[in-house]
Amino acid sequence: LVQSWTLYLKLMATYLWKRYAAYLHTKWEKTFLWDSIEHYKRPQTFTPLVILYASAFYTGVIGAAITEQLYKVHHIVVKRDKVG
Repeated sequence: LVQSWTLYLKLMATYLWKRYAAYLHTKWEKTFLWDSIEHYKRPQTFTPLVILYASAFYTGVIGAAITEQLYKVHHIVVKRDKVG
């Protein structure tokens, strides 16, 4: 009877150590996997970048329109002065 208990305890201890080793290995694999693909994750959000690009684009459009109007007014004034 005593031998069966010691055998049972040895088997149980072996089983628990194997489970623990498998747990650690699985944990290591998960850590290794996430560490290797962490560099390829997309950024949190692109919203600030999109807002920045859109505002820069429309600032350029408005600046070009103002420049064009000033250029037209300047040429009209210069032509009128030369004619008159």
